[in-house]
Amino acid sequence: MAAADGSRGLASRLALPALLSPRLLRRGWTRRMWIATVLAALWANRVDVRRWARFAVRAVRERGHRPLADVVTEMKVRAAVSSDPLLRRDQALDDLRVDDGVVTLLTTTAGWPDPRDQMVKIKQVRGITDVTSRLAPVPVSGATGGR
Repeated sequence: MAAADGSRGLASRLALPALLSPRLLRRGWTRRMWIATVLAALWANRVDVRRWARFAVRAVRERGHRPLADVVTEMKVRAAVSSDPLLRRDQALDDLRVDDGVVTLLTTTAGWPDPRDQMVKIKQVRGITDVTSRLAPVPVSGATGGR
């Protein structure tokens, strides 16, 4: 704020030049901080980002044989999973799929999910008729020679 005599206060004289200095902006300081912030956010949510990336690849691959309504419903379910902190960070939830209003959760453990805790948020999505779960297929790593 400017004083009556037109001078700036001490706080604004010290803070503004330090943050918006043309020299710092020319060096790309703000761009590097922005990139670092985005990378940190992606790393913190890497499990959820990986699930969304797999969905995007699968949706593009199956765009001819899969109804658009199922893709949109799956996006809504994924958004519900991403907004729930317990489901988003749950390592047992590998992926999910929606077919004709039925959500299939691909899990890494047979005892998951607990219907009281994890299923409530998913069942609230409009268009979902049922939620089931099954074990996710285990990826086959390189040949081990039977060892």
